[in-house]
Amino acid sequence: MIIGSAPVFTSIIAVIVLKERMDLFGWIGLGIGFIGIILITIGSSGASFTVSNGTIYILIATIGTSIFFVFQKPLLERYNPIDLTAYFTWAGTLPMLIFMPGLWENIQGASTAAHVSALYVGIFPAAIAYATWAIALSAGNATKLSSMLYLEPALAIIIAWFWLNEWPSTLSLIGGAIAISSVFIVNFIGKKKYYTGSDPL
Repeated sequence: MIIGSAPVFTSIIAVIVLKERMDLFGWIGLGIGFIGIILITIGSSGASFTVSNGTIYILIATIGTSIFFVFQKPLLERYNPIDLTAYFTWAGTLPMLIFMPGLWENIQGASTAAHVSALYVGIFPAAIAYATWAIALSAGNATKLSSMLYLEPALAIIIAWFWLNEWPSTLSLIGGAIAISSVFIVNFIGKKKYYTGSDPL
C-alpha cells in the first residue's frame, strides 16, 4: 500500500518543485488509484497494516523514488534519456563496490538459477524499466506520468495469475480494476486540464 503512494508523492513534489499544475480530475484520479491499491493490499494474502521497521524503510524508499523521478525531469533537458539512465545506474553501482571482497567467490558458488535471476533483475526491472521511464518523462509531465505507476500492481496480479498460477482474490481483482480506471481518469478525462507553467501540453 505504501508503494502505491508513490504517484501521490511524485505529484505533490512535482507541483512544488517543477510548478506543474494538475486539475481536480487529476487529484481525484490519484485518490481513486490509491483506494485501488488499498483494496489490492487487503485482498492479498497475509496483508498487514502494522507499522514495523520494514514499513518505515519502504516509506522512505517510496519518497526517495518520488524525489528521484521529479528531480530527474530537468536533467532530461540536457541529457539523452538512455545516457542519463546509464549515469544513474553507474552512480548507484559504485557504492556497492564495498561488497567487492568475496564477490568472485560468491559468483562461482552461485547456482545457475541465481545467475539467471540476477541478469533478469538487471535487464528488465532495472535497465529497461528505468530507461523507458526516462524516455516517457522527457516527453511529458511528472504529475501525469506518475498515475501510470498504478498499473504496476494491477499488472503484477495478472502476471502472477498466468505465470505463477496464483489465483487473485475477488477484492484484489476489484482493486486492480479500480487502479487501472484511475489511470484513464487522469490521462483521458483530465487530459486537457494539465499545464506546465502557462503552456498546455
